[in-house]
Amino acid sequence: MRRCRTTTRRTTWRWEFASPTLVVMKGDLNYPRLMGDCTWPTTTDFTDATAYFPAPVVALRTLKSEVVVGLGDGTVRELDATAQQRRTSGTYGLLQARV
Repeated sequence: MRRCRTTTRRTTWRWEFASPTLVVMKGDLNYPRLMGDCTWPTTTDFTDATAYFPAPVVALRTLKSEVVVGLGDGTVRELDATAQQRRTSGTYGLLQARV
């Protein structure tokens, strides 16, 4: 189950990003915003979590916050077994796309 703080940003972004060919979201601050300020299960598909976004989107970030989606079960188990603070250490990064 996902927990969300607000849906206002989703409505605003529908208007602001309705016409671009591609939107690139960079940085760990923008990633939770892109996820709709929701805490999704880690294995939620990036495409599903960003389905509301009105344009094709690419997210580029270093993991410095708890919010992350699009990881496979095996990846989650491996990282949990080897990295204590994998989501907040800044050691790992992601490039995800819905185009």
